[in-house]
Amino acid sequence: MTRAEVESWKNSLVYMNNALLGAGTPDDAGVAIEYRIPLTAKRVDFILSGLDLRQPGPGRPLV
Repeated sequence: MTRAEVESWKNSLVYMNNALLGAGTPDDAGVAIEYRIPLTAKRVDFILSGLDLRQPGPGRPLV
């Protein structure tokens, strides 16, 4: 990994952290960074997951 890539990561993660804190993201939300999609060479940059418990009944997954 190059120095430019490391700096880009640092900047992106600071931005995402600030965005999530400002949005009131629950503390128990899941975060995946550079998630590799199985059976492919592709990756997802950032995934936020959790359950929507605001609706009656079983929790609904949010991705």
